[in-house]
Amino acid sequence: MQSQTALLWTRGIRRGVVSLRRDPAWGTMLAVLAGILFLTQLFLLLAVSGQGVEQLLRSRTELRLGLRPGANDQQIHAFFSAVHALPSVERARYVTSEQAYENERKRDPDLVAFLEQMKIPNPFPDTIAVTLRSLSDYASFSAFIRQAQWSGVVDPTFLTTMTDQESQILSLIAVTRSVEALVGIFLGVTVVIVVFVLIALVRERSLRRREEIILERLSGAQDLSLMLPFVIESTLLLVLGLLLGTALLIIFVLLLPLLVPALAPGGPFSPLRDTITSLLSQLAPFGIPLELLILPILAFIGVRIALHRHLLPRIVMHGH
Repeated sequence: MQSQTALLWTRGIRRGVVSLRRDPAWGTMLAVLAGILFLTQLFLLLAVSGQGVEQLLRSRTELRLGLRPGANDQQIHAFFSAVHALPSVERARYVTSEQAYENERKRDPDLVAFLEQMKIPNPFPDTIAVTLRSLSDYASFSAFIRQAQWSGVVDPTFLTTMTDQESQILSLIAVTRSVEALVGIFLGVTVVIVVFVLIALVRERSLRRREEIILERLSGAQDLSLMLPFVIESTLLLVLGLLLGTALLIIFVLLLPLLVPALAPGGPFSPLRDTITSLLSQLAPFGIPLELLILPILAFIGVRIALHRHLLPRIVMHGH
């Protein structure tokens, strides 16, 4: 029994490979599948990019708490020590008004030049820069600094800024998730398109070999024996199409910084690019084998539907 099964698979694989090599239209079929699989890979990249955006947004948990001018050193030291001891705080550092002024000079030199031109005194107060461990720590940290004992230390205007910052990040995350859901729908549509393309290709090829298949059916050939060559052909086309589509996607990604300079190293979006690259390196060892596993399944589904709906009923009628 095992030898018969092995012979069936060997014969089916050999016939599938030979049939594909002899088909003059295999290049056209490969180009069509490569184009669709390129879109599929692109949607997968967009989905990973959405995860990268969300991860990057969640990591933006640095807050700057302005200190009241009237706060004395003892109050500031007590507040800083209490903040540093919180489990929700990853790190905290004290920034003097002079350091804040110089940091602003690097970030926005035009603003500092305007202040110096108008001879406006340093408007930046002493601050405590706090980095939370996660976005979910905003609520607990906000409740902590709103305690009455710190009302004479923290400038209340910065509390409003912190709340607005949290709201903006949560809104951006909600938008990102909506985009991810939309990309997921498009990805599902492309997979369905791949199956329908396979159905059309298999139907056309099976009709060209209809007499051969009828003879096999009349001689008692099993369904698997009839389907296997088509499954092998479809799988080979899908694998080659995936490789070609992936190569096109890699070229597209490499050229993207030339089209969007912000994605180049050192650009404004370079942290996002680094985050996406890190996610891809983590997903690749699992994603690539999973894709290669899914392709034969899609090929089997397409062949099964094509032969069942368009060929096998005709064969049965012909036999009767």
